[in-house]
Amino acid sequence: MLKNRNKQIWIVIMAVMFLLSSGLATIGTADETEESPGSIAEKARESISKGLGWLRAQQMEDGSWMGDVGITAFVVSAFANNGIGEDDENVKKAVDFVLSKRASDGSFTMGTNTVYYTSVCVVGLSSTRNPDYKDEVESAIKYLESVRKTAENSDEEWWIGGIGYGGDGRPDLSNNQFAIMAFHAASTVYDIDVDENIWNDVETFTSRCQNKMDTNPDYAAYDDGGFMYFPGYSHAGEGISYGSMTAAGVWCYVLGGVSREDPRVTAAMDWLDKNHVFNENPGIGDAGLYYYYWTYARAMTLYGEPVSEWYKDLVPAILERQAADGSWVNEKDWFWENLPELATVYAINALETAILPWTDGVTIEVELHSEKNLHILDGDGRHSGDGVLTRSNEAGIPGSTVTKGEDYTKVVIENADAGAYTIEMTDGNDGEYELKVTVKKDGETLDEKELSGDSSEDVKTIMVINSISAPGSVYVEEPSAGETGTYTINAEEDEASYTPFIIAAIAVLVFLIIISLILVMKKK
Repeated sequence: MLKNRNKQIWIVIMAVMFLLSSGLATIGTADETEESPGSIAEKARESISKGLGWLRAQQMEDGSWMGDVGITAFVVSAFANNGIGEDDENVKKAVDFVLSKRASDGSFTMGTNTVYYTSVCVVGLSSTRNPDYKDEVESAIKYLESVRKTAENSDEEWWIGGIGYGGDGRPDLSNNQFAIMAFHAASTVYDIDVDENIWNDVETFTSRCQNKMDTNPDYAAYDDGGFMYFPGYSHAGEGISYGSMTAAGVWCYVLGGVSREDPRVTAAMDWLDKNHVFNENPGIGDAGLYYYYWTYARAMTLYGEPVSEWYKDLVPAILERQAADGSWVNEKDWFWENLPELATVYAINALETAILPWTDGVTIEVELHSEKNLHILDGDGRHSGDGVLTRSNEAGIPGSTVTKGEDYTKVVIENADAGAYTIEMTDGNDGEYELKVTVKKDGETLDEKELSGDSSEDVKTIMVINSISAPGSVYVEEPSAGETGTYTINAEEDEASYTPFIIAAIAVLVFLIIISLILVMKKK
């Protein structure tokens, strides 16, 4: 009888140990089932490097890729976003080729598709941040402004505000987004004044391409929040929304100054969320797949969607399509993606948009002059700024420091990640605030934004460190009064940091159970 009881006790002990060890194994491996952002970023960097190596091998003697100025300018921006500038022989030759294709009217062209070519050349030259190219960029912007559709040169009402291929042709959202990208690059990098009416036109024309009945009753074919190529036409057929144009619509809205909380923007984001796939360009299959990757990455980045929410899905989809030699190609010959040079540069620029290779050595400085408390939150919700509970300074974002003086708070983030950061100003009321955001690389200022406004209420905005116009660009949404968060000290800690303590506690529990059972057994 005693032996049977002892046997039963030992069976219980072994069962408890097995179950607890299984639990420990689960705790130890739960976080490993999903790749970390750092691991994904490293794979992206390796893929980018391999892709750029393939592009180097394809460059022609005249410095171009395929003799095409648009692809060549696009390649320049891909190298620049990887921290490779004109001191590199391949890049310098490419820039010289781009400059050689400048026309007397300020455009860059190969005879057709002049808006596309001019826009991409503006972005390529801007990505070098070379001040010597300001005149060329400025004249290119004047050309793009000149082909914008107005009431005087539009055949139909919906043309107004749009930009097409150049000349007398109708506008479309694709040409429009390239031109907007050029306007943004010129104003950001070279501080070139862009016709202020353009940004209103951006909003008007973009809205007319959206399938949203309440805001676009005259031209919407459906009511799903997505976008078509131009009013009444879609490559998906009969005005049907599709992926690349919907992503383009989002970042056209954002660059045009439309709030991220605007119903038109949220409707488009809802469409992208419902069609969250990367094995196709939603709505048109393989057609324009790499163009979709590129527009999608820009939309998510400018909207401020946390990188962890989408980059982890986008990167594997792009990487699995990369050939052994480092290139990409689309078997579907729509939109010239059957040309590996173009597909490859789309893929690389998409990978570079969110977690950028150039961020080593990048510093973000956020400076607030106001009685209000300053709070910065990164994409993972980690907080640096004023600690509300203790009124002490808190530096939860890795690499950040916080300094505070009278009516002054400054947060500096060393080796900062690209992506979106939330800025909030809470408590206090001194009538107005002055906010300054600076991005530096190895001590040199890359971009800077200054804003001011009424501080009678709590104020919230978002800043996005990106490569939309050039490496290290910063986009800051116009601040607005609104609901802000509640902050506690050490907000950067997450449950993973408690894992060692949980393991230790379980081990102690196992030990106590075993001892208790042994003592019971002896008493028996």
